[in-house]
Amino acid sequence: MCPSGYDLGQDKVFVLSVPEGNDKMPKYPVMFRRTDITIINKIDLLPYVSFDLKEAQINLKEINPQAQLIALSAKMGEGMEEWINWIKDAHRQCIKP
Repeated sequence: MCPSGYDLGQDKVFVLSVPEGNDKMPKYPVMFRRTDITIINKIDLLPYVSFDLKEAQINLKEINPQAQLIALSAKMGEGMEEWINWIKDAHRQCIKP
């Protein structure tokens, strides 16, 4: 979490897995204040853990209204297309002449 204080000009992506719980955004607001995109990972586990996706969306918007959020399950493929498109768009912006 410490490197969040240094701006090196890069896109900032934060991956939060649902088993980690909803307390991470309020507990570490600097990470989420500086992120461009937050991936909520392992959403296929939502029925089995006490993680509230709506609460995570609200917390992120309160901390960083500009940040994008993608709910993702690599296992089920949910959210992967949106994530890949974000990566492609970020890459295109990097290679503009």
